Amino acid sequence: MKKLIFLLFLPLFLFADIKFASFVEDSEIKEFTLKAADVIDTELNITIVGNFDSRIYKDEAALYALKNGIIKFTVVRKELFAELGLSFEEMKEYGFELLSQQNGYLLLAQSRFLETLGQHKKTKLIKRLKNI
Repeated sequence: MKKLIFLLFLPLFLFADIKFASFVEDSEIKEFTLKAADVIDTELNITIVGNFDSRIYKDEAALYALKNGIIKFTVVRKELFAELGLSFEEMKEYGFELLSQQNGYLLLAQSRFLETLGQHKKTKLIKRLKNI
């Protein structure tokens, strides 16, 4: 019976939407964030659920959501790592992967999610994001 229930819920997990959240007041970075979401959507051939104006995913809440798989991509301030007592250089150990940075803001992805993409898709995605 448990296996049957698991099999019923499996498609929900496999086809869950990819979430990208950011709350940035800087208009230039907000434009970068929207372009990055479009690139991710195009390169990975998925539907991005954007949350770009909500105050729910602000600063450390965005890192927490990213770490725990609630969202897969976010943009945060670079200084946030120092404010939280985290080492910027060890971000991969925290479960974050740096995709791009611009004007003191970082575009981060969940490391576990990127590992599932495959090297070719990951490289192509990072190359396109750096050209924004």
